[in-house]
Amino acid sequence: MQFLKLGVELQSCLGVYDLAREYHLDVSMFERLVRNGFPYTTLQTQHRMNTEITSNIIRPYFYPDIIDDTSVLEYPDVPGMDKKCFFWTHESRETTTPDATSRWNDQEVKMIVELISYLKKQGIELDKITVIAAYSAQMMTLREVIGSTFGKLKDERTVVSIETVDSFQGKVSFVLLV
Repeated sequence: MQFLKLGVELQSCLGVYDLAREYHLDVSMFERLVRNGFPYTTLQTQHRMNTEITSNIIRPYFYPDIIDDTSVLEYPDVPGMDKKCFFWTHESRETTTPDATSRWNDQEVKMIVELISYLKKQGIELDKITVIAAYSAQMMTLREVIGSTFGKLKDERTVVSIETVDSFQGKVSFVLLV
């Protein structure tokens, strides 16, 4: 008998830390299987990410042996950008929701809106840009500001796709702003 489980081996962060720890909700099914000696195979070749993302983020922190498929070497440059992967820092603090369950950062929202405006001026279509937010309050703030700045579709979604880390899993985008 064979069992095939596809997915990320690490569980997403849960909002209620104490309960998660007490009842082991912070351990995914995949982690439980691996910890109990079930055989597993890890992805060896990735076919989606730009090589700079693999080199700067994935290999050093997650999968040191992962290989880039040759198809990702053919990805076009992003117009107006010197690098395919860069980090933009600031000193602004996050604001926490009244119930302390989520956060947002107004400075990051402004920076994202300015970067989207710049990319649009470089000829990038807004529907080719995705913004990933770590927190739901950040996602809601981004949707509000980006929607009022760049417009919304008929179904009230923003023209620029705005997702949480979890909701973006398995998707691709020409430009990804995190």
